[in-house]
Amino acid sequence: MKYVIGSGWWCAPPEEDERELLIGDDVIRGSDFHKLWYKSVCEYTDPEKILIVDSCSPIKPPINMDDDRVELVRLNINAGHNTNHKGKYCGCVRAMEIGLLYTLMCEADYYVYVEQDALLYGSGIIEHCVSKMKKPIMFGSGSNTPCRTQQSFFIVRKDAIWGFLKSLNSIPYTDSQINPEEKFHIACSLVPSIIQSWVYMHSSNNSFLKWVDWQFFKFFRGWQVLPVDYGRVRPLDMKRPFFYFQHGGRVEIDEYLELTGFEWNG
Repeated sequence: MKYVIGSGWWCAPPEEDERELLIGDDVIRGSDFHKLWYKSVCEYTDPEKILIVDSCSPIKPPINMDDDRVELVRLNINAGHNTNHKGKYCGCVRAMEIGLLYTLMCEADYYVYVEQDALLYGSGIIEHCVSKMKKPIMFGSGSNTPCRTQQSFFIVRKDAIWGFLKSLNSIPYTDSQINPEEKFHIACSLVPSIIQSWVYMHSSNNSFLKWVDWQFFKFFRGWQVLPVDYGRVRPLDMKRPFFYFQHGGRVEIDEYLELTGFEWNG
């Protein structure tokens, strides 16, 4: 089984970070956190390639130049967060789309996205997830979050990539109009994405369309939930054999370091 691990990258001095809401300890937004992210990937996964898509960040990631698997692609603009972005797509969606295409060109079997502030735990976590795959796309559960999916860790099988990209790009709304977590759910649906996205956009003040949108989610969902927790969901149970989390607080990161035995001075 061959897979590509992809991620985005944005890092700036604290005074230049214009995002509306910052969650988790400030250490996860620093460049040195990449070293812990990389340790997590190397310890618990076995990718063919590791692709980092940098959104023209003021501070570049300290990638391991001795690892032939690691590739850095640097965009000429910072598209921004989905709450305030340039063009149709925010920075993370651009990184994800590039990673999906890169996976096809590498003739890999799966694209695995791991957000730059997400940490994995459990040897063979990717293989474990793939062994449970009944649908070609897996996202984190959106339960107890504002959206129906979580995207800090997800998997797309090779045969679903073209269809997913086509469906995603046919959604006429920007990432600020429909956030990426909802867009990705819509792009996987068995209902044409242009129809489902219209229903979603007009459902907030229409009880009938809200019901229709829920039926689409309930009966026509084309993705399944990852067989591992947690992403943004709390509390964390670090006694489980497999888990992942993002937006880590200082206490959580210290507990993770104690569990893994990783040496990191962030």
